[in-house]
Amino acid sequence: MLRKTIIILFVFAFCLPIMVSSICAFQPTSVVILPTYNTDKYFQDEEIISAMEYKLKRHFRYPFYELVTPENINNAMNSLDYNLKEKNPYDREYLKGISEKTCADIVVILHLKKAYSYTYIRGIRNPEYIQDTYVELYCYIYNDKDNYYNKFHTGKNTTDWPNIHSGLDYVLPELTDELVKKLPYKTIPDTK
Repeated sequence: MLRKTIIILFVFAFCLPIMVSSICAFQPTSVVILPTYNTDKYFQDEEIISAMEYKLKRHFRYPFYELVTPENINNAMNSLDYNLKEKNPYDREYLKGISEKTCADIVVILHLKKAYSYTYIRGIRNPEYIQDTYVELYCYIYNDKDNYYNKFHTGKNTTDWPNIHSGLDYVLPELTDELVKKLPYKTIPDTK
């Protein structure tokens, strides 16, 4: 009798994690992160832009979010007959079309409107180096489930002595972090 009880307890102990994991299983929210739309013709640093996109992708992590593959995103972008010279890729209709083509729940795009950083010398007798930095960064979101569309904006305009925290390679990822904090989607969503 004791032996049967011990065997039943062992079987129950091994089956319990399987039962709990199947009960708690859920479908992650699918997310499309479109390539950054850069309208600043003078700023073309792909490394900084990829660092910004990486920070955005890190926000939408598995198991709560699932990123759509880049191949599916490219196919959806190519299949949409959308003239980007007349309209913008952060338009509501375009994001809705991407959502329908990829079967994604959320579509996100970063728009780098302006980004420059100039260093110049001020003063004649005692010259000092000054760095001007100006950035405008937008994030557009479309949620297919709620038909929710919104834009978030952040920017920075500073005049300071040049240092490691005043260049665009530091400012742009920092501003991307600020935008991520403004998003209505958290890395670990609230359960309701």
